[in-house]
Amino acid sequence: MLNAESVATLSELDAPLLTAYLNRQPSEPSRHQLHPETLAWMKRHGKALVEKVSPGMRSAVREQLARIDNFLAERKPGGKALLILAGPAVWKAIPLQDSVENELAWGKPALMQLQVAIGRRKLDCVVVLNRKRARFLDYSDEGMNELFDLSFAIDSSQWKKKGSYVTVERTETTRGSQHDAYEHRVDARYKHFLRQVAKRCAALCKVRTKNLLILVGEPRFVKEVEKALPVALAGRVQSVLRDVGSLSLPKLHGMLKQEIGRFRQKSDEELVGTILRHRQRATVGIDETIAQLQKGRIRTLLLSDRLNGVIHECPECGQFDRAADPICSVCHRWICAKRYSSWLAATIQICM
Repeated sequence: MLNAESVATLSELDAPLLTAYLNRQPSEPSRHQLHPETLAWMKRHGKALVEKVSPGMRSAVREQLARIDNFLAERKPGGKALLILAGPAVWKAIPLQDSVENELAWGKPALMQLQVAIGRRKLDCVVVLNRKRARFLDYSDEGMNELFDLSFAIDSSQWKKKGSYVTVERTETTRGSQHDAYEHRVDARYKHFLRQVAKRCAALCKVRTKNLLILVGEPRFVKEVEKALPVALAGRVQSVLRDVGSLSLPKLHGMLKQEIGRFRQKSDEELVGTILRHRQRATVGIDETIAQLQKGRIRTLLLSDRLNGVIHECPECGQFDRAADPICSVCHRWICAKRYSSWLAATIQICM
């Protein structure tokens, strides 16, 4: 699965190269056909791209367009969309699981759409607790993946009481203080185990700094882990007090999906509320936000789902501007148009 690290590796590929994002035929996923409109779009925009680059680069662009045509004629890799990076010493064909906007670009690798897709892919951590183990799971809207588990078992063979060993079987008929001593030892072992679970949770959350941690299980187990977690994680921890440790991953995902959706909405509302309470330190409006982003002065970026429009990006100096003039105001190069909703979403990776 693509992540921020793999995108960073792609950004270091030798330039100039051709970047192509191409959608597939949605009605025939098993055949992995490119959408007919996509093929027509690529032919039309390929010609336009050749005309826009400098005369010395046109033969190189035509060569990479031909390589892509030949590849698509011979092979049909899977995925909802396809990203191709093609240059004299570069060839990467990457199936994508998310739909994209058809795009052709020449120069540095154009990875904005890839960054947007990764930024939107939320992976929360789910920990399912029961009497025997703690299962650590990755959760996304598409499904769940098991990371690892911690098993719990009590070996009472070495517990001594009045010169003899106290075993699990003998405690079934034990009464009074002997029974109480055994129960205290069992509780102490459970608490120790759940503290270890809390440590692993804290370690995961340290790496995944913006994700939720959802604890699922009997109330006594969940509350014990919550008590052992660092105070700094309090705002990211949610609990589902149900014993569902025996469920398969698909059933568990179906059961948790609605609950986690509510948790995410609550978390987003709390973030918006926090920012609005400190309005004097916030930037509002598209133009001012773009300006402050380019200066590196924004830590958290909030976007409306309805945000849309066009922004110009200079491939030479990286300047962004909403002005209609296609000439960069900084280095006076021709600049290409991008949908600014996508560009702003991509910058979340940088500014948060």
